[in-house]
Amino acid sequence: MPRASEAAYAEPGPYAAGVMTISLGDRDMEVWYPAEPAAAAGRPNDVYHVRDFVPAWVDSLLDPSVDPPYVTDAFRDLPPAPGGPFPLVLFSHGFAGFRLTSTALTTHLATWGFVVIAPDYLERGLAAVLGERVARARSDTRIADEAIRAARAATADPGGVLEGVIDADTVFPIGHSAGGGTSLRLLTRDDVPAAIPMAAGISELSLALGLSPVLPADKAITWMAARGDRITSVADARTGYRHTPGERRLVELDRAGHNNAFTDLCEIGDGGIAALARATNLPIPDALLALGDDGCRRPPNAPGPGGVAGGQPLRDRRAPLPIRVG
Repeated sequence: MPRASEAAYAEPGPYAAGVMTISLGDRDMEVWYPAEPAAAAGRPNDVYHVRDFVPAWVDSLLDPSVDPPYVTDAFRDLPPAPGGPFPLVLFSHGFAGFRLTSTALTTHLATWGFVVIAPDYLERGLAAVLGERVARARSDTRIADEAIRAARAATADPGGVLEGVIDADTVFPIGHSAGGGTSLRLLTRDDVPAAIPMAAGISELSLALGLSPVLPADKAITWMAARGDRITSVADARTGYRHTPGERRLVELDRAGHNNAFTDLCEIGDGGIAALARATNLPIPDALLALGDDGCRRPPNAPGPGGVAGGQPLRDRRAPLPIRVG
């Protein structure tokens, strides 16, 4: 059992994380699910390449050798573990992200007995932000609805890999940054009892202007924020927490920024996705580089000399961050 000062689920759970990809037609959805550890023995870890998510003009500027792999903690196409159905989590990536942005989180949840689905929100994805047109644009809640229906179809498919694996009657949305906003908007669904927005919040200005979402009193919200975040201020998460009428919790992470606590982006290549773009001289706007950098360099509240130390990753993805819960 963990000590009282430690997070109960900081270490991987009793399952291996299986992973598969489901097509939604014009985009894909990743699915992570519990699998027996013995089934993963001798199997290679699943790997993704951020280059697969950039537009054609970026790909044309890159040397073929510039294609760093990101090794995840999942194993592709493992048979699901018995004992289901397992609870369903919907992960929503943020602005300039992609469905695999946060595999350290999604695979970890799978090891603890959750099925996690993550569709590509192409409309705000990395390729679209860099200029690629989306053929058939839809709202984020529409994409979430398509993903949930696909998960329900997969678990109801006789003889399918995921038959009986998913408890799809209830959905638990979590999301990073803009994906946190998606998670909050999904609280209007009858099958969503709670949401976890990460690196997202409600500003005092949006409240004053009447632009903030109406939060239902019968739904629970856990706000997660990084104290070193320069993109979404921790103050906005605190404001969201104060204005949550129902069951609520606020989790603040020390020594963390916008990306390193919630995404894989700081560990892609040597120094993170923004450092990779600089090293290859890609013409990426400074604002987008700043978004990709945040948390990948030491934030002001990090221990050690020098404050911001360019290119130094803050932590290993398996090392738990200090948390404070309110």
